[in-house]
Amino acid sequence: SIRREVRLLEGEAHFNVVEDSLRPFLVHAGDTVFRAIGTSFNIRLSSDTVELLVTEGVVRVDWNETGAPAMEKSNPIFRPPEVIENQRAIISLDSENSISQIETVSKKAVEAKLIWKHEMLEFEATPLSEAVLEFNRRNRDQIEIADSSLGRELIDGSFRSDNVDGFVALLEISANIKVERSKKRSIVIRKITL
Repeated sequence: SIRREVRLLEGEAHFNVVEDSLRPFLVHAGDTVFRAIGTSFNIRLSSDTVELLVTEGVVRVDWNETGAPAMEKSNPIFRPPEVIENQRAIISLDSENSISQIETVSKKAVEAKLIWKHEMLEFEATPLSEAVLEFNRRNRDQIEIADSSLGRELIDGSFRSDNVDGFVALLEISANIKVERSKKRSIVIRKITL
């Protein structure tokens, strides 16, 4: 099967991974490989450590570039560690590639760590369909417009790119729009007909 792979050379990146058990998503950072199937996580690479912050799902700290486990290479029954939602792992980039700590972090601490990735979306006489496209490109929760005529409505405003709920709530109270959550990550908006 075809693998999805990314190599982080420096800096920080946030990944929202669509679940596909046949095509694992691998991130190479330093000599460590992180494996995810369907999850959201952040990786920050510095000169001597890699920080993994899992915001949803599970990420396995898998194998190093030589194909050996990232920890306890000599142990034949070694199982690579898994980092779960709201946990942070620090991997030391020394010769052992050891995990120096895995800790649980609060939702508030997660938000503070990820503040760098939130940008403001500015709309001025923008068709609603274009605004929805911008939100959908940046978020796992996807907005669907039920009526094509609604997509042509023009909107103005500034919104945090991660605030999907705030955006649709404002539409609901100011634009005569009904909001329905049809399934886990789908938000359907439709014009209320009088």
